[in-house]
Amino acid sequence: MSRKRNRKFLAHELQKVVQARCPKPQRMLKLSADEEFQRARLTWQLFDRSLWELSRGDEEWMRAHFASPEKAGERLSECVLLFSGEFPCWLELPPSRETGDSQVAPAEAESLSGQPPMTMRPQQGLLRCRFTMQVCQGVENYFNEGEEPRGVVMRSCLVLPGTHARLSNLSHEGTFLKGEQFECNGKQVRSKAGCSARGLLEQWVQLRKQSPEVREILQKVEVYQQPSGIVDGVIYEWINQRASEEVVMALHQREIVGLALCERARRADRLSQQVSVWIGGKMKPLLH
Repeated sequence: MSRKRNRKFLAHELQKVVQARCPKPQRMLKLSADEEFQRARLTWQLFDRSLWELSRGDEEWMRAHFASPEKAGERLSECVLLFSGEFPCWLELPPSRETGDSQVAPAEAESLSGQPPMTMRPQQGLLRCRFTMQVCQGVENYFNEGEEPRGVVMRSCLVLPGTHARLSNLSHEGTFLKGEQFECNGKQVRSKAGCSARGLLEQWVQLRKQSPEVREILQKVEVYQQPSGIVDGVIYEWINQRASEEVVMALHQREIVGLALCERARRADRLSQQVSVWIGGKMKPLLH
């Protein structure tokens, strides 16, 4: 046996003994140094162009990007620069335990979200559960000549697998605080204020009710549920709605995904007074 094959065999046997696996690199497509340079340059060119357009305050450009262009022009000094990224994570659980309000069968997950079933996967007798963490930082006072720019850490988002829900809209009694209506995979979903949430995020509701430490953490983290544990169109709109409650307007640099380019996401950006600019494909590990 050659030395290379011997090392590969020993590594494989060691993984089986310790029940580990060799993770694959995040970027399966290798970019040359020139390709990385070009994508990085285009990413920052788009960001700089958007900064220039905001500073210029052209009426046509403002109408194309904001639902209230007059308000955006008047309160430009309050615009916040946001930089966010999504990080998928996997958690291994015993089969008897659940994540979120319930386990979601693959067929149900696909029918509810329109995404491939990614929620629960058996591996070595355990269930592998996918969830997503979105972190966000910001820069305030960038357009305010009278103040020094200041870096801030914005509220993070945790997306767990389960039926669509957001913890901020659930009371301690497990009822909806506000009515909601959204479309998921061609189906209309409606809920009324004061009605029972039927156990949505029940464990998190109880934790929030009983633990002061959890309530303090939830001041910095927003908890959502989605059948596949990812940011889909519904979660994207909810995140934007929450951001609009914290900032008047924003220039938001995000990683580019198919969802962010659809009409639904663009409408959510306009209504929340946000302009989204994109990080080039395969460039998040280098630019974040």
